[in-house]
Amino acid sequence: MAEVAVTLREAARHRVAGRRKTVPGWPRALRRVVTEVRDETGGVRASGWLLTNAPADWGTSADVARWYDFRWRIESAFELLKSAGWELESWLQATGPALLRKLLVAVGACGRVWALERRNDAAAEGLKELLMRRSGRPTKRSRPVTASGLLAGLWVWPSARTVIADTGPEQVDQLIDQFIPLDIPAKTKKKDV
Repeated sequence: MAEVAVTLREAARHRVAGRRKTVPGWPRALRRVVTEVRDETGGVRASGWLLTNAPADWGTSADVARWYDFRWRIESAFELLKSAGWELESWLQATGPALLRKLLVAVGACGRVWALERRNDAAAEGLKELLMRRSGRPTKRSRPVTASGLLAGLWVWPSARTVIADTGPEQVDQLIDQFIPLDIPAKTKKKDV
């Protein structure tokens, strides 16, 4: 963790109607805070830096890095709530208490998903795989589990569980086989077509 005082003297640049425009201004005195996260062996796991205009008497560079970490967690939570099946921005609750109840359920689900995402035991891995399959989200081979995929799978799972509990697994299978055949027919030869 380190910091240094810097002054930005260059003019700002903006695009206006497709053209770059220079906007002059006063020099800005800032603090550049540099952080590194190291593992037990001393290897660097992550590093980064940020510029802040928070005065030094507000907090140390460690405080500034911690504030930014908290801010980033809040941004991640809102992104998760807006994109993982919860669609926060399209909620239509008519009253404040109804909105608060739904928001508390969603935030609680986010907390559970983040806790599950960090677990590595066999039971957690099985649940992660189940929720990711239920989510229908494509993933990268390098990152097969994502928080948004887990939350989307968690959103779908109670509905599926309710249908199976109310109808019974055998009847659900019969209905699916009858109305939505999922069997892929065997390949036919060209001369048979």
